[in-house]
Amino acid sequence: MALDPELSALSGDLQRLGFVVVPHGDHICVRLSMLASVRVRLADGVLRLQPQFGPLQRATALLLGVVGIPSAIVAAFATFGLEPATLAAGAGGVAYLFSDAYRLILTESCITRLQLLWAATAAGRSHEMAFPASSSPHLLPNQAPNESVPLPGTRKPGQSPIPNPSFVGAVAPRVGPTRTDF
Repeated sequence: MALDPELSALSGDLQRLGFVVVPHGDHICVRLSMLASVRVRLADGVLRLQPQFGPLQRATALLLGVVGIPSAIVAAFATFGLEPATLAAGAGGVAYLFSDAYRLILTESCITRLQLLWAATAAGRSHEMAFPASSSPHLLPNQAPNESVPLPGTRKPGQSPIPNPSFVGAVAPRVGPTRTDF
């Protein structure tokens, strides 16, 4: 199947931005570090993004990592007991779970960048943004900001950033007798 012209244009934009993009038939693949990638498809004008960990979809790889690695460590502990090899396997399993977390963050970051680039280029196309209606935010009416309510930490122009010491007594008055005969 041939690559959609809009995906081809998106691929060119991504390559100019420094991404590694590989076309695969009807979709493109954005390659990331640590064997992570994001497949980009265009189905009925809607952008579809599928994160991958190696050859597996992200959900499958996370399930295998989160369930498989701890169960292998427990099995090694049950079989061999508290041996250096079991402790090394446990440390390796923890490191693998951290790498899975990093790949999750990496693919989500890439997906966000792809969505932003697609939204930015959608203005030049004849149809509206090609996201499903459920994911598009509701537009808020244009309202003037309420300038009568100051934000915490803001000060008026010309106001000193150092607080006036005269307010200290009013804020924290002394209560009870004070001793001065030390």
